[in-house]
Amino acid sequence: MLRLAIRGVQCLQGPIHLRPTRLPLTPNMLGHMLQRLKKGPQGKHDHLMLRAALTLGFFDFLRVSEFTLRDQRFDPRLHPTMRDINWSSEGMQFFIKRSKTDQMGKGTTICIGRTESRHTCAVAAMEAYRRHCHCVTHSSPLFHFKNGRPLTAKSFRVTLLSLVEQCGYDPRKYNTHSLRIGAATAAARAGLPSDKLDRWRSNAYLTYTRHPLTSPSDTRAMARH
Repeated sequence: MLRLAIRGVQCLQGPIHLRPTRLPLTPNMLGHMLQRLKKGPQGKHDHLMLRAALTLGFFDFLRVSEFTLRDQRFDPRLHPTMRDINWSSEGMQFFIKRSKTDQMGKGTTICIGRTESRHTCAVAAMEAYRRHCHCVTHSSPLFHFKNGRPLTAKSFRVTLLSLVEQCGYDPRKYNTHSLRIGAATAAARAGLPSDKLDRWRSNAYLTYTRHPLTSPSDTRAMARH
């Protein structure tokens, strides 16, 4: 039955070589997107929240489901809260309660180091978010807008693609998975061994890589992380 179900999904999606290929978001693109975000119309809370979400998602190779909600229904037992962030002198740790490859809900902890550029540093972004947004508590979603609405996968995708378009790229060639693809591509080009990546204990991350990144600074940014 499982094989039949998988075969059915593959038929609906079409042959792999005919499926649309999503492009990676590079570290340079992320930097440009954060600049656009800072100049946007949203207030300080929403700016700091989205900046923290974007940098956390990129530098931790996260799936969008691991740091956003599917809908407005929030459950602190399943969804991330500020309690899942632990701080140290070197950076922070993010505890993922449940993921696609952790259906039993055992959870996993990701270590996040500081980067030289505070503009794209996930640790600096989360510190600023926590410092200025006092309404973010241990009993509320880790990421939520000023009006109290949690950051859902849909609202994150809308924001991401809007920023991509503002930076002059075709939003049809990107999606939320482009963060993970971009991080894996940058890691591969930087020559990071798989045992340095908390989420991958093998070379499986190489299957996420796309064409070589065009800027040497992209490689340096990932290597510093």
